[in-house]
Amino acid sequence: MKHDFSSPLEMVQTIHTNHDGRQGALAWLDIIPAAYRDKLYRRTGLYDRLAQYAVAASKLSVPERQQVIACVVQQNRIADLVTCATDCESLSDLPKAIQAPVAELCGFAFELLTRLGVRDRHYRAIYTAAPYHVYPFCGCEYFDAPGAPREDLDHYLPKSLYPFAAANLRNLVPMGMKCNERYKLAQDILRDGAGVRRRSFDPYADRHLKVVLDNSVPFGGADGQTPD
Repeated sequence: MKHDFSSPLEMVQTIHTNHDGRQGALAWLDIIPAAYRDKLYRRTGLYDRLAQYAVAASKLSVPERQQVIACVVQQNRIADLVTCATDCESLSDLPKAIQAPVAELCGFAFELLTRLGVRDRHYRAIYTAAPYHVYPFCGCEYFDAPGAPREDLDHYLPKSLYPFAAANLRNLVPMGMKCNERYKLAQDILRDGAGVRRRSFDPYADRHLKVVLDNSVPFGGADGQTPD
């Protein structure tokens, strides 16, 4: 399965190319990549949001549009971002006039993943590939088989901060309710509370991790709760 639902991002790039080339308005079918036209040309909600985005983008300067396109690419380099091999800007770093249209468009693109059945297929592929059927986030809690109510697919990079990765399957990770709704929430995994870049665990990396608690002292940590 492809890592991302890339057509909305391709449409954004098409709109920018058209603006930079000072060409006339594009027809709806000309914006949709050929491979996705059969599935998307009736999606008027997507058309409306792209139209709003196109109007906002037309009012930006060329350097500002270049900044937005660079952000599209940066935010979708998930594997490099979590290892600090690269960095990216967040939504608040973009020109103010484009922030709301970006959030609206990318949020709708994420919703399309559910409507088109992509999230269910993605979850089924993960379940099939994971031999122990435990969440990669905590490595403890089991997730249910396809057919039962689907578990949460967390935005590893929060869509409120990195909206261009909102519909990227590489950025959607199975996560139990306790971890997702009580702990992870919308925390920024790329930066700590002071805004300093940090490395993060990559749940899609092809590696095996082992935690050994031999010789540890339960509740022996400085706070009296964690082990020493």
